[in-house]
Amino acid sequence: MTFNGLRQARRVSVLGVFCAMSCCAAFGQTVNANEKGAQETPNNGSLAVSIEMQKAQVPIGQEPWANLTMKNLSDVPVIINRCWVHVDGKNGEPPTTLSQREMTDTLRPGELPLPVTLNVGPPTIEPNGSYVLKFQLKYLYDLSAPAKYTVYAEVMDPSSHRWLRTKTVTFELLEKPRP
Repeated sequence: MTFNGLRQARRVSVLGVFCAMSCCAAFGQTVNANEKGAQETPNNGSLAVSIEMQKAQVPIGQEPWANLTMKNLSDVPVIINRCWVHVDGKNGEPPTTLSQREMTDTLRPGELPLPVTLNVGPPTIEPNGSYVLKFQLKYLYDLSAPAKYTVYAEVMDPSSHRWLRTKTVTFELLEKPRP
């Protein structure tokens, strides 16, 4: 296998590990994309993507979760090899974790990739089906400061080979109430 082949295999493995382990409860399921007011962004390819927060306001100490919904608009199964989320606050992007840097190929000099211990493979979405990935945002970013944040996701459309971006949604981390 070539170096690029190994790198691509590692990326697929990382996506599988990320989906299975980093989110603690990340899972795919067939859903109606219009449930809970999810806003789809049609992208003239094989996918429509949307993102929503499970809660718009999250107390510090609790976990902010973002749900990425991908709907297959084609008549053939679609394999999702690359996707990620991006968070911004009032001062720009919060500090990233090693998991986020590895997922986005932005490791710092001297950082080693996380060990791959489980490979579940990339998600496959059947024709007219949907798949939901749940991202635990604290696993990807340092979200220890109370503030308003925005989040969006990007997914590589396997048919057009272009990045599809969701609309941007907001959430707020609230200070803990004082006793």
